[in-house]
Amino acid sequence: MTDNGDGFDTEKTATGKGLELTQNRVSLSNTIYKNTPLNFSIEATTTGTTAIIILKTGYHERHNCRR
Repeated sequence: MTDNGDGFDTEKTATGKGLELTQNRVSLSNTIYKNTPLNFSIEATTTGTTAIIILKTGYHERHNCRR
């Protein structure tokens, strides 16, 4: 997800709950579904913010697929 807002300083504590709740959900999911971990990252600049959640399924490795 990307926006073109003002961005924010990722080193400062945020006052909103959106990012905190997202990180908590990713952590909970990784605790329950250990074989399909999620990776959550945030990149913020003065020209916008990008939040990325990646699901690693291992499908390609299990089925000897070429990428």
